[in-house]
Amino acid sequence: MLDQYLERIRLTVELFGLDWQIHGLHGSGRNVRVVTSQPIFLGKPATRQEIADFMLERRFVLHRTRFGDVWYRSEDNVLVADAEPKNVVHGVEGLAPIDVIVSRPSVDLLSAAEITVKSP
Repeated sequence: MLDQYLERIRLTVELFGLDWQIHGLHGSGRNVRVVTSQPIFLGKPATRQEIADFMLERRFVLHRTRFGDVWYRSEDNVLVADAEPKNVVHGVEGLAPIDVIVSRPSVDLLSAAEITVKSP
């Protein structure tokens, strides 16, 4: 689980350019915690339309799944979940997805979410 969480942070930084810093680990075994920080984003929650425009500009496609709405980009197998107004801030420099879940989903997860990937 730890490596998946660290990968999600890496993907979020890579995809959205957030300054999300990893400072280290605290604890051990099942009690290990990742210590991170992000800048403070002043602004208001983005609207659903602003989020949709933001994701579409980045070539993501909206999928309404049994797990909720997700954005998927098949060209690099990136899935963004929880892109809701409470997790995306509209600030001075535009939108900042501060608490979305970014991953590279497995074929099994895509299948369970009924997301069909077209072969090139």
